[in-house]
Amino acid sequence: MDKDTSKIRALERWCLEQADDCRKVHGLLLDENSRLKLAKAIGAAVQRASLKLACLARGEDPQGAWGPSDWPLMRPIRAGAPIERRSVRFDELVKGWMSERRPVEKTVYEWSRALRQLSEFLGHDYAGRLTADDLIAWKESLVAADLRPKTVRDAKLTPVRAILQWAVDNRRLPSNPAERVTIDVKVKSAESKRSFTDEEAAIVLRAALREKDLVRRWVPWLCAYSGARLAEVCQLRVQDILQIDGIWCMKFDPEAGSLKTRSSERAVPLHPAVIECGFLDFVASVKTGPLFAHPSPDKFGSRGGNGTKMLGRWVRSLGLKDERISPSHSWRHRFKTLGRRYQLAPDIVNAVTGHGKRSVADRYGEFPMEALRQEIAKIPAVSIS
Repeated sequence: MDKDTSKIRALERWCLEQADDCRKVHGLLLDENSRLKLAKAIGAAVQRASLKLACLARGEDPQGAWGPSDWPLMRPIRAGAPIERRSVRFDELVKGWMSERRPVEKTVYEWSRALRQLSEFLGHDYAGRLTADDLIAWKESLVAADLRPKTVRDAKLTPVRAILQWAVDNRRLPSNPAERVTIDVKVKSAESKRSFTDEEAAIVLRAALREKDLVRRWVPWLCAYSGARLAEVCQLRVQDILQIDGIWCMKFDPEAGSLKTRSSERAVPLHPAVIECGFLDFVASVKTGPLFAHPSPDKFGSRGGNGTKMLGRWVRSLGLKDERISPSHSWRHRFKTLGRRYQLAPDIVNAVTGHGKRSVADRYGEFPMEALRQEIAKIPAVSIS
């Protein structure tokens, strides 16, 4: 290859690279023919600029000899050419996704924050410029900052992937660069969360009976015999303790505070042990409003965050130091364990705990409150004597 040919090839490669950068910045959908047209247009624009600069350097007026009629490659592409995607910003996608999906306020806050962090890492907020390589570099920076792989996956990559997929589904972006960007999350058996044992459950429930603080007194008992999330219990109101088909229940209602999933909205029969220890008398004494006015709600209106911190410190103070114990979530693990031990119907256990339906068959029919009560009653009361 002679010297002139080599220069031409280098210029062609440069024009193609500039065309690819232009496509990413403006979110364009281009086939190969349109890509070549764009590269030629860029080359022509550079050539025109060079000629104009040369004319100006000689003191000449460049307008007469080089006008728009000589720029055929810059004319609009005819109808039928690939659709262009205007450049969109991350916050535009978040707003579109939010208006359609209507997530809870906490999810909006956390997912928006993840997109902002990505934007800060990139140095721009144009979704059309984002590549898989960018996301891999961001992932590596998060790992280098000592974030746990599970946090990187669930709190960072998952929001980005979901919002970008919404953009693809709604023709805002041509593809989802996060589609195959993942991180290996391996939890060692020694680090995985576990249930409270019978002995540990007895320690907590026995201590709760001596408590004057209403959260420490009642929340552990309600969680222990229902597998409910601590945040759900902390935001119960007086009207959420009611009779359904003659059975005393606690109802988890989104009007009381945000719930994690659609399946979380449910009613759960009170276990006989909870009733026998005087819970209904306590409810009657509150009259109206939230059962647990303390702790105060956080900025999302949930009492669960502050309640989790308070109960976490209290449970640890009882001598339960094993890091595999989650002071709030180990009750949920325990309820699942007891469901297997006493052979409760798995679908009813899921209905009680508010876990999502796993198959089409699970979506058929309802769960009569009597059926839920019968299964829950199979779990014996913890011996606290």
